[in-house]
Amino acid sequence: MGSTAAVAQIFMLLQSLMLARWFGPGSYAIYVANFNLCTLSVFLVNWGIDTWLLRTASEIENPQKLFGTVILLKVIFGIIWGFLLIFLAPKFKPDLYQPAVLSLAILGTFFESLMNTFYVAFFTTNRFKTSSIILISARTLRLLSTILLIHFSNQNLLTFVTLRVVIDGLILIITWFQIKPIFIFRELINLPKTFSLALPYSGSDFLALVYQQADVNLVSILSSQFDIISFYSLAISAVNVFFAVIQGLLNVVIPYLTRLFIDNKEKLKIYSIFSLAGFSLLGFLFFLLVQYFGQNVIQIILGPNYVNVYTYLNLIKPIFILRSLTFGITGVLIAINKQKQRLIPQAISDIFKVIGSLLVFPYLNIFGVSRIYILSEIVLLCGYCWVICASLFFKNKSHLEAV
Repeated sequence: MGSTAAVAQIFMLLQSLMLARWFGPGSYAIYVANFNLCTLSVFLVNWGIDTWLLRTASEIENPQKLFGTVILLKVIFGIIWGFLLIFLAPKFKPDLYQPAVLSLAILGTFFESLMNTFYVAFFTTNRFKTSSIILISARTLRLLSTILLIHFSNQNLLTFVTLRVVIDGLILIITWFQIKPIFIFRELINLPKTFSLALPYSGSDFLALVYQQADVNLVSILSSQFDIISFYSLAISAVNVFFAVIQGLLNVVIPYLTRLFIDNKEKLKIYSIFSLAGFSLLGFLFFLLVQYFGQNVIQIILGPNYVNVYTYLNLIKPIFILRSLTFGITGVLIAINKQKQRLIPQAISDIFKVIGSLLVFPYLNIFGVSRIYILSEIVLLCGYCWVICASLFFKNKSHLEAV
């Protein structure tokens, strides 16, 4: 499934590149800003429920009732979230967060939130192939619809957004009949209990989402130049595709390291070093690709209007090496059962990123935000290293005291 997610992410990037070239920096900024805002704020609908469901549904023989309960909970939160967003966002920047586009973005993002629940349902019932087919089909239809509208020279942004939401809605309906969630409305009284059980899982999900989306949304809100929003968003999208590829590799590395942690801790140390070296090498390779081929590739794909995308991507290219190391250490931490200890470094890194970006943007613009992005990754990496060192220190200390 990791490779499927990576392919789906690449399809999304291709669609974004097509839209960016077709509409130009101005209109594309409206598209990307509205969807980015929804992607970040939809946490108010999700609350870690899907992560909790992934674990809980695996322990139940007939989880259809549980799926129905989670969907009802998301619908309730989704209605509240949607009304708040459509009411508040246009007040900040009415020229960027346009009600028609924002309303469709809210609906499309909510459909994706429900689809995430259905993907979890597939995982917990061992229907991985079906899940992969549906995910790739959804992303392929989105891409084909974009190509079709461009072929017919459609210049209406609202048409592109509407077709995207319609496709997502149809995929949701088809998937609904595959999962067949059961709704028992007399059990609405149990919704607060389900929410409270899922809440502890929300921390890591929220921190990861903030890390991935915060700077793009801050640039959208703080910048008055639509072209800057477009350029920086495309640069971050390219980085996120790389993240998706690395995430897929973790799905292979973590189970192997976990088995070594249980059976052979000496080998674990050796293979952990090999794993970190491999992740670092991959990050360095991407760094070199951006360094030597990035500008030409961007000009070929996006044209001369987007030459500044490379400028911004070049500013943040050290993130490929740093993030690769972070992912490598993440695999080790999860394998040695230190998942909970990741939360503090994540929180510190996110706070540093948000506050730092707010402080430097008025003076250094994108250059300052990009420096904060790099520094926040260094903070996260140092935090993870501290967790590993501290666990080893206290383990050794406890061993000496026992002796």
